[in-house]
Amino acid sequence: MKPFPRTPAIILALFLIIAAPTVARAGDLSLSLSSGVSVTNLQARSGFEDRLGVAGVYGLTAAYHFPFVRLELTGAYHSPYSYRSTGTQASEVNSSYSSYSLIPAVRLSLPIFLLGDIYGLAGIGLSFNQTKNSRFSYQEAGQTVTGTYDDKSSTQMAYVIGAGVSTSVLGTVLLDAGYRYTDLGQFKNGQTVNVNGANVPRFIATPDPRRPSSHDFILSVGIKF
Repeated sequence: MKPFPRTPAIILALFLIIAAPTVARAGDLSLSLSSGVSVTNLQARSGFEDRLGVAGVYGLTAAYHFPFVRLELTGAYHSPYSYRSTGTQASEVNSSYSSYSLIPAVRLSLPIFLLGDIYGLAGIGLSFNQTKNSRFSYQEAGQTVTGTYDDKSSTQMAYVIGAGVSTSVLGTVLLDAGYRYTDLGQFKNGQTVNVNGANVPRFIATPDPRRPSSHDFILSVGIKF
């Protein structure tokens, strides 16, 4: 696991420090639970292959409400999904990917008469990405070569943009349906540790970084205090 990145941590800390005085004057606090479907893509930076998968996404959001503006802090978990991809040299990779993220965001709302609000949001924060149980195979000189990568994790800067519709029931229960696009940073494959059943010195077989991103379709319910 890589050391915690300083730059994203500093940016996140500054955001919270700057927002703190405003939050202290906020009139309403809400907590919301969300759940939905995520279409995640592990794309190589070179762009020659995509690794699409469908998984669940689950989140907890704390928010302070102002007229037309909301300050949010969302922790989200993208559950593991197994992917299979075909790259160069008739190679094939099977692995399991998941992520956690913590992202503060600003949300702007526009009221719809008698129906609720439509909104857009954007934010920047941190993500923790991990791959497990990675296996590969490829053809070389007419022979099939198989092996495994070690498990890999890294913490990266992430950003989110999104839009949706929301309404409230009796002024306290919040209902929300929305879309989120999240860029979860980048990371490299784990090191190769086994080839054709034999342990080998560790080396990076595919140095091209992956750039995970997700398209999330979520429903949430919350309570305003």
